[in-house]
Amino acid sequence: MSNFLKIKKNINSVVKYEAGISKLAARNKIIKLSSNEGAFGTSSKIKKVLKEFEGKIFRYPDPESNILKKAISKRYKLNRNNIICGNGSDEILTTIAKIFSGPGDEILYSEYGFLMYPIATQLSGAKGIKVKDINYRNSLKNFSKAITKKLKLYLLQIQTTPQEHI
Repeated sequence: MSNFLKIKKNINSVVKYEAGISKLAARNKIIKLSSNEGAFGTSSKIKKVLKEFEGKIFRYPDPESNILKKAISKRYKLNRNNIICGNGSDEILTTIAKIFSGPGDEILYSEYGFLMYPIATQLSGAKGIKVKDINYRNSLKNFSKAITKKLKLYLLQIQTTPQEHI
């Protein structure tokens, strides 16, 4: 087999992230809030908006999200050049990791943090450093101890979702 289009090792060994997959013994129906999936289907309000755009929805969206960036910029008084839009946090985290880090760099993330942190790190080619939590919460002390000259990013989650307080 030719080495012309050989997949890089860091890409080939990525463990697939399966959003929304949960299993509990003796439970048939599980609603997984951590995946930001609607437990009750599509809202009637969303269906109404989608109906309004029925004749345009088949077109590719603006890849720069200019209308959205303009609205966010205006609403929050932010420089639109500092706004990143993407198809969910997975895409944004992976893009940031790829842009700002690579082989020889390190990215820190929490022991019980978002499952995409190690995947985004691996896709960038950087070395992931899993920082030990204390009582299932981020430890800033442990994060500061883990900092080296190779550090490019640290992914510190703000604990606001229900599963982070269990």
